[in-house]
Amino acid sequence: MTNKAIYKMTTYAMIIAIIAVMTFIPEVGYISIGGVISFTTVHVVVLICAMVFGWQEAFVAGITMGVCSLIKAAAMPQSVFDPDFINPFISVLPRAIFGLAAGFTYEGINKIPSRGAKYTLAIIAAPVLTLFHSVITLSCYWLWDYLWFPIHEGTMMALLSTIFTVNGLIEMGIALVLVPSISLGVAAGLHGKNHGMKFEELLRRKKTMYPKLVKDYETPLKENLVKFCAINSAYDEASSDEANPYGLGVTKALNFIKDLATSDGFRATIYDNQVCEILIGEGEKNITIMSHCDTVPAGDGWEGDPFTVREEDGILYGRGVSDDKGPTLSAYYAVKALSDNHMLGNYQVRILVGGNEERGSSELKYYFHTLNKAQPTYGFTPDSDFPLVYGEKGMINYMVRGKVDIPGVKSIKAGTAFNAVIDKCSITMEGGEKLAALLAEDNIPYSLEKGEEGDEVIVYGKSAHGSMPEKGINAGMLGLKYLSKLYPECEIKVLAKNYENVNGLGIGGYASSSVFGLNTLNVGIITYENGELIMAVNFRHGETTDPEVVMKNIEENTAPFEAKFMGTDKLLYYPTDSPLVKTLLKAYRDETGDISTQPYAIGGGTYAKEADNVVAFGIEKADFDTYMHSNKERVKVSALNEAMAIYAHAIVDLGKLIENENEVQSVG
Repeated sequence: MTNKAIYKMTTYAMIIAIIAVMTFIPEVGYISIGGVISFTTVHVVVLICAMVFGWQEAFVAGITMGVCSLIKAAAMPQSVFDPDFINPFISVLPRAIFGLAAGFTYEGINKIPSRGAKYTLAIIAAPVLTLFHSVITLSCYWLWDYLWFPIHEGTMMALLSTIFTVNGLIEMGIALVLVPSISLGVAAGLHGKNHGMKFEELLRRKKTMYPKLVKDYETPLKENLVKFCAINSAYDEASSDEANPYGLGVTKALNFIKDLATSDGFRATIYDNQVCEILIGEGEKNITIMSHCDTVPAGDGWEGDPFTVREEDGILYGRGVSDDKGPTLSAYYAVKALSDNHMLGNYQVRILVGGNEERGSSELKYYFHTLNKAQPTYGFTPDSDFPLVYGEKGMINYMVRGKVDIPGVKSIKAGTAFNAVIDKCSITMEGGEKLAALLAEDNIPYSLEKGEEGDEVIVYGKSAHGSMPEKGINAGMLGLKYLSKLYPECEIKVLAKNYENVNGLGIGGYASSSVFGLNTLNVGIITYENGELIMAVNFRHGETTDPEVVMKNIEENTAPFEAKFMGTDKLLYYPTDSPLVKTLLKAYRDETGDISTQPYAIGGGTYAKEADNVVAFGIEKADFDTYMHSNKERVKVSALNEAMAIYAHAIVDLGKLIENENEVQSVG
């Protein structure tokens, strides 16, 4: 049994026990006045379950309330009406309906994007649902009585109306007072469980100025994101030259962001078509925001044109909407909102938009080390996850190269980038039916087409980010694996075997870390032409791995092929009690109310490694997959808007940090 199942069963048992205790201890769950009027408090438990957990728990609570009331009516009646509640149509059915209604009501409220509306409706829903409980219960009572004793209709209606007026108002008042306050305590006790309304987080959200401050920038953000994503800014070797080192598309995207900044009155400079620098304000110290406008290639399989952003149910789809053009504009408009409202202090805000993040971040190396630009005093990159990433794995990128004869195979084309799992591998060869038969035998998705130059066998996998290869299926490695089965004497069997394990076991790079987890290995590109095989490999490791040792192991386990190392990236780590981490985390929590989700370390490398005093800060969240680098890339409009408020808050607080440091220095 899984931990989740055990947790669920424990929760149900707790709910049942609480309702049973409240029901059978006199004057607790059902309070009787004079033996005629009896009002309930046990319905509060159902509402709390709906608010804190979800519809399933609320339904269990409603059923339990009904069954317990039936048993109580039979075994220990308190009022003259209790004998009628032995009937499940009166006791159980309305409570089950009440539980479902409460559960789905709060799940619906939880989807409302406006925090103020969500908060208000969560409070109002408690007495309204209590009213519904009274109506549905007394309606079932009246209906049953009318069907069997129609002669009593007038008397029964008058009696039930009196009970409804007295009991209903009391019970509504009880719900209004108890449900929100107890829900807060229950949610706090659960701390970290993500259920239902997450009411603790809802109440802990501070009512700050920032959502209102950025409200007017939501429309221009979305409009300019559509224009920004219309530019295909993946690296383009065909148009790459000395003037456009990353291709014309990246140059065009850099100019787009520069033109936007200059039109808004900011100083903007593009350095050798590698990086755009936007400056706001003066001061020796700075807050630096580092994002990028380049993307991975669009690839195939999109529902529409990947460069035409489409919106469905508040979600934007298109290449770059989440990585990283959307977050770039969230940060940009956060700065603009602060600038327009004169909320920036005696420091400089610097936005750097690079053009080579997806292929090694050479532009920031150029900016900081060739141009010798000032390092950030504090900074963040909006190109990862909330609440914050305080650690990033070290990285080794390398190429595997060698001459090899793969019988009958003319070419292999698979993958587009180091840091993306290959989702399609095209093999042009003679006798493609034999390879297809092996693939079919193991239910590997493929297609086979006859052509003038030979058969084209396409092996299909599943794309994923290179930092999480376990979430994908590498079509390129499947291609090598089944070619090595078809030709067992061919030397590609070494690569097929040693590069299959995504945690580096085959290359001597397997290790685990309490901070970073397992090491990962991703083969991002495979090509074969004119008898030469080339693979691009991305290896990521934690602090328990010695990069020098791993590189020696790679050379040994790649032979007879050659491993040529392209460079290494160091580990990144900032303590969670550092001023940078504490300040950014507070801004996130103040704006979202999310005190449960903790900052963490990742396998992915971000821009944060390219400068001092920078961490990755948003905008992804664990409860919504943006499918970055895939043909389903998407982002919530509400997430972009929320990020604007978070970034504005964070910039102001980082500015206060700088100004406080300046005061200390001046006093010293």
